[in-house]
Amino acid sequence: MSRSLTNSDNLDKGLLLQSLALHSLFADPLSIISPPRQTSTMTDNDQKWATLLLGGNHGARLETSFNRLIPSNPRCKLCAVPFGGLGGTIFGLFGRHPWKKNPTLCNVCQIYAEKHPGGAEVEIALLFADVRGSTSLAETMTPTAFKRMLDTFYATASDVLIGHHAWIDKFVGDEVVAFFFPNGFPKRHHAEVALTAARDLLRVTGGEGLPIGIGVHAGRAYVGTVGGDHVSDVTAVGDDVNIAARLAAAAEAHTIFVSESAWSAAGVSDDGTESREVELKGKSARLKVRVLKGEAYPTELVSQRAVGV
Repeated sequence: MSRSLTNSDNLDKGLLLQSLALHSLFADPLSIISPPRQTSTMTDNDQKWATLLLGGNHGARLETSFNRLIPSNPRCKLCAVPFGGLGGTIFGLFGRHPWKKNPTLCNVCQIYAEKHPGGAEVEIALLFADVRGSTSLAETMTPTAFKRMLDTFYATASDVLIGHHAWIDKFVGDEVVAFFFPNGFPKRHHAEVALTAARDLLRVTGGEGLPIGIGVHAGRAYVGTVGGDHVSDVTAVGDDVNIAARLAAAAEAHTIFVSESAWSAAGVSDDGTESREVELKGKSARLKVRVLKGEAYPTELVSQRAVGV
């Protein structure tokens, strides 16, 4: 083994030990956050969530900075603990691993989020994507084949979205929901990242023969824990979340509907991209959107791949 490789290994191990030491001091990713000046309408937990979602304070940034130096991706989107490579293996021995319900969060961040119910209104970009015509597709294949098709969609969407550092909120039926926050992308606007992720998702799912419709929107949402004492989840709610969902529902197969707010925030030049005004279910006014098209594939291809032809 070369001397340079040995030095690199020693550096990785040294950083790992430092991060584990920090983790032992800062095991609660919310309790280390000193909330900003409290307002009359926010609780302690709400203040902690606001600080966490907007970038944290020195203690939180210190642990996160160390964690980002340790190999390797993917990582927890809140604390940057590595799930892959040497770091993922060692942290796994200490009980730190991806949360089964949402692999973009570690189990420790999820547990403490549930113990500190609350949230904050923050700027956010949202991506909703679903399989168009899934009811008709289900009629053309066995339940097992339909399940395989959904598994392909889930796996493909996860790979693409995690690759773009999205917070995957949930998989529901034939739909995936993902969030992009400002603090995760210091050199790019989060709406730009969401739009790039949508384009990549459309391209990759098209190659799999999956007829996907995608909605992208940017605005504000309440992000945090919702639910009761026995059942709760970490998610985003609000009118802008509903708009993103309606955009995906309105988009045709192999199409992305991008709201004007997301398009403008992403800083995309006006290059003659098609624009429309669409009517969204439950909304009183029509919404102007930009329309991005992917390559259409024969529906028969979906059925063939689902049954392994």
